[in-house]
Amino acid sequence: MHRFFVSTADFQGDIVRFDAEQVHQLRKVLRFAPGQRVIVLDNTGKQYEVELAKDLSHARIIAQKWVEAEPKVSVTLFQSLLKREKFELILQKCTEIGISRFVPVVTSRCLIQDTRLKQNKIQRWQKILKEAAEQCGRGCVPELAPAVRLDEAAEQFGKLERVIVPWEEAAEGDIRSALLPQRPQQVGILIGPEGGLSPQEIKTCCENGAVVASLGKRILRTETAAIAAGVLVMDALEGAAGDE
Repeated sequence: MHRFFVSTADFQGDIVRFDAEQVHQLRKVLRFAPGQRVIVLDNTGKQYEVELAKDLSHARIIAQKWVEAEPKVSVTLFQSLLKREKFELILQKCTEIGISRFVPVVTSRCLIQDTRLKQNKIQRWQKILKEAAEQCGRGCVPELAPAVRLDEAAEQFGKLERVIVPWEEAAEGDIRSALLPQRPQQVGILIGPEGGLSPQEIKTCCENGAVVASLGKRILRTETAAIAAGVLVMDALEGAAGDE
């Protein structure tokens, strides 16, 4: 069943209204008919099964429930800025994995050195997050935070229970060992750019409470590292939560 995130302002009693883009998608792209049912989400973790009205501009709520696929843990990905296609791939795939918050980060080896991102780029990224969340069955769209420099990102580490920095020069310790048995519920992952993080940047992260960890014997591309680290963290935390 097709899924659509809608604003809470578009809920009026048992009626839900769609925006112009969604109406176009229902009419012209999906070619839905009145009476068919779709799922709408209010971005709080609830989903509603609704029946489409005659003109497809609104629908009537039939049933509601909490979304089971929304993660019980909160993971923030501090992702170094990359070329557009790589960064967008990370947004899409890590939303599917279960990342709750994305923080674009400018590091010394980033090809992009300006934290002032164009509004059309931000809007495009937010659309990617929304569509990925709809596709994978999540109940909330991940947050996209403003871009920051690495030292500013490091200042945010103290708000989390654990921050992990995958690093190819990590002497020992993998991601699971960095998480368990503490079982933190608010975790951060910092992923470096194509050229990696400098030793000084690693030092800055560690001085602010981060833990370096290995992703294995092979050196991964930054987009691969983000996805792999995200999978490992979610598996360790959600698996641990299920053991309780």
